[in-house]
Amino acid sequence: MALDDFFEHMKYGQPYIRGEVDGADFSQREVAGLTVVETKFVEANFARAKLKSMMFVNCDFSLGSFAAATFVKCQFVRCDLQGVRFDSAIIEDSMFTECNGDKAAFPSANMLKTIFMKTSLQGADFSGARLEKSMLMNCVLSGIDLSRGDLRNVALTEADLRTANLDQLNCDTIMVMEADLSGRDLRSLKLARANLMKTSFAGSNLAGMELTGGVFKEANLQRADLSGAKASMTLFAEADLSGANLRNADLSLTNFEGANLQAADFGGAKLEYSVLTNAKAAAARFDGADLSIARFGYADLKGAVFSGARFKQTDLHCAVLDGSLSDGASGSTLPTDQARAIAELYDPRRVAPNDLET
Repeated sequence: MALDDFFEHMKYGQPYIRGEVDGADFSQREVAGLTVVETKFVEANFARAKLKSMMFVNCDFSLGSFAAATFVKCQFVRCDLQGVRFDSAIIEDSMFTECNGDKAAFPSANMLKTIFMKTSLQGADFSGARLEKSMLMNCVLSGIDLSRGDLRNVALTEADLRTANLDQLNCDTIMVMEADLSGRDLRSLKLARANLMKTSFAGSNLAGMELTGGVFKEANLQRADLSGAKASMTLFAEADLSGANLRNADLSLTNFEGANLQAADFGGAKLEYSVLTNAKAAAARFDGADLSIARFGYADLKGAVFSGARFKQTDLHCAVLDGSLSDGASGSTLPTDQARAIAELYDPRRVAPNDLET
């Protein structure tokens, strides 16, 4: 009877409030255009159901199943989704807000333009899932399984991913902002063209990874291992790479402007056409590195090592080189241009023309 009452409300477009349809069978049925509030669907079966333009508010779906179901323009607000199965579900233009999805399972699910906002997904299973043009904003993701997943044009913000399973995760043009990936071995990931601004990779292993065209602006890469990484045309502006290992990495056309590179190791790295202006690179190592057409304007290079480095019109304009070593280095550098330095210091607000002097 409860199930009949549910569909009667749907037929006439009347909100369904405080119902109890625990264990009900909605499998392969069409459910559309209904607002459902404070209703219990514990262990309900929605397998292969088609849900369209549905809104669920404060509903309990715990231990239920949406396996192979299709969702279009559906909303779940403050719903209990603990342990719910979404295996192979298709979810489009839908939103989950402030839900509890701990231990929920989305293996091989296909999500397009789907948003998870302030939702807890601790221990949730997204293995093999495909997410495109989707967002996970301010969600709790500790212990989440994203292995073998495919993320395309996906945004994750303020996520703690230190305990997430990321094995063989394929990422293309993703944005991971203010997240925590510190202390992780990330070598199985593909992060080309990823925006990782303000994310922590402290002590993480990114050795040999494909990072071309990525954005690491203001990221924390202290003591990270990027040796042999392919990171040309990558943005590390204002990032913290102190103590990082970048030996033999391809960093051509890469921007380190204003970055903290203290004690970082660039030995043997390719830095052609790279920008390191205003970088803090005291005690950094550039031995054997290719620094052709690189720009070090105003960089702090005190105690830096350039032994065996290859210079070619390398710009050292106003760089601080006290105590640096360059034995065995070859090629040409561009020293400080005094006229340019004076012009760069000129401030018309502080200098009065002669005819205005008193």
